[in-house]
Amino acid sequence: MLLIDTIKGKHYNNGMKLSIKVKRIIAIVSSITAVLVAVILTLCFTLPYVVRNDYDTSISYEKQTNEITVDGNSLKILQLTDLHVNGSIDMPLTFALIKKTVRKTTPDLIVITGDIFSSGCKEKDVDRFIDFMGDIGLPWAAVLGNHDDETPYSLGELSQILSDAQGSLFITGTVENMYGNYYYDVKFLDGKIFQLLFMDSRSNGFTQQSVDFYKSTVENSKSRNGGVAINNILFYHIPVAEMQQAVDNGVKGIGDIREPLCVQGTNVGFFDSVVDLGVTKAMIFGHDHVNNLKVNYKGVDFCYGLKSSTSSYNRARLVGGTLYTLNSNGNYVYQDIVVY
Repeated sequence: MLLIDTIKGKHYNNGMKLSIKVKRIIAIVSSITAVLVAVILTLCFTLPYVVRNDYDTSISYEKQTNEITVDGNSLKILQLTDLHVNGSIDMPLTFALIKKTVRKTTPDLIVITGDIFSSGCKEKDVDRFIDFMGDIGLPWAAVLGNHDDETPYSLGELSQILSDAQGSLFITGTVENMYGNYYYDVKFLDGKIFQLLFMDSRSNGFTQQSVDFYKSTVENSKSRNGGVAINNILFYHIPVAEMQQAVDNGVKGIGDIREPLCVQGTNVGFFDSVVDLGVTKAMIFGHDHVNNLKVNYKGVDFCYGLKSSTSSYNRARLVGGTLYTLNSNGNYVYQDIVVY
């Protein structure tokens, strides 16, 4: 009995030691796994915001004189639209897609056509976006969309933040109660001039003030171009009602309509002024997230941009940006760049 008891005791002791070793191994593996998971999650939620500032641009700009100088005779403009930056969990993907789009297009200038932010956006989210755009290191411009009043800031405060941001061409504007109405004269190396016009389409559409600003901007450009109005491209957010007319009339173009158009709710004759003056070659906008149709209507190109994030509703293979290559003679080509 003593021998048997001794043997049993040895087995028990060995089993207990083995059990302790297994537990220790499990504990070590669990700790390592937890660390790895933490590292992976940290990378997933931080790397998208890290930018390699190695992009080159052929332009310089002066906000005081509203001038862009191009070191060449062509300008590459990347339109991003409807980012809907907020505090949601998919924000790392949004920023990663912006980086991918910029890397794929290597533009000289980035233009964001509204809804930069949306509901749920906190001050830290605005700061993160501003820092991110500064880190990219390319000049960028923006217009306000109907969701950009959903940050903790008033539109006036947000406009000032955008204006003060590193690399930003945004100007708060001079029209009463309108934010982001501004222009830049683009001066090419061969001496030719073109104009980029940026306008706030408000939450419901252009107003009479918008018409006045547009007309005066076109008229005033004559003094800088030998008495002839400078041709321009107009960037804004909500398509004008005439975009619906073009679709209803069956005007053919490039791209598709995949959702009902949500056009400006007021019509003060803004497009009539555009047609009458005859210097706006394209009106470029966003707002409808899965439409990317581009058509010519009454001599003006209406151009939906490609939604540039997965935040808010979207459709696979329709996320990215639209690249415009503008030549000094005023001609341009565009290309939708899909990254997701």
